[in-house]
Amino acid sequence: MTDALLPEPGQRIRLHLDHWDHDVPSTVDERLGDDVVVTHPMVTADDEHPAVDVPSEGTLVTVGWATPIGWNEVPTSVVSILGDSVPRWWLRPTGAVVRLQRRAFARAAFHAPAVLEGGQASAGGSVVDLGEGGLRCAVEWGTPVFQPGETVTTRITFDDGGLLALSAVVVRAQSRAAGREIAVRFVDVSSHDADRIRHEVFEAERRHQTEKAEEE
Repeated sequence: MTDALLPEPGQRIRLHLDHWDHDVPSTVDERLGDDVVVTHPMVTADDEHPAVDVPSEGTLVTVGWATPIGWNEVPTSVVSILGDSVPRWWLRPTGAVVRLQRRAFARAAFHAPAVLEGGQASAGGSVVDLGEGGLRCAVEWGTPVFQPGETVTTRITFDDGGLLALSAVVVRAQSRAAGREIAVRFVDVSSHDADRIRHEVFEAERRHQTEKAEEE
C-alpha cells in the first residue's frame, strides 16, 4: 500500500462500523507508517444516533475522507486503543484505498448559509454537512416543518457569494435541542454542480488543515 494515499494528520474524516447505520466525524491525530491514529468521535447521542463506544481490538472500521478528486475510503481494523480519558483509535488498513463513484460520495462537515423552499414555505438555516448526494441543514424553531418525501429547492450561499440551487427530496426531519435538523437528497445533480460541491468541500477541508497547522 502507498501510505501517501492515506489521510494526513489534522485531516477530518468519517468513521463507519459494520453494525452502524450511519458514520461519525473524527480527525486523524497521527500517522504510523501505513497505520493511522484517530480521535474518538465526539458526537451527541440522540434517539437516532447512540453514543459511540470505544471499540475492541480487531473491530473493523471504514475510514472515509475527501480529496481534490473525490471521496476515498479504506477498510481498517483496530490495533489498539491509546489513552484513557481521551481515547484514540489506532487503525491498520486491511485493504486498498478505494475511490468511490460520484453518487456514492459520503458527506463532509461544511458550514454555509442555506434556504430550503417548498410550496409556499421557506426555511433558512446553516449547512451542517454537504456532499454530492445531499446535505444536512440546521434550522431554528418556528421555521416551516418539511416532512420526509417532500420536494424542496435548496439554495446554498458559498463564501465567494456564489449561489447554488438544487432540487432535493427531504429524507429526514427531526428535533434537536437548538432547533430542527433537515436532511435532503439531491435530485438530478449536473456534473457542473457536482464539481462545484466537490470543490467547495475540498477547499473547506484545506482551510481546516491550514488553520490546525497554524495553531500548532
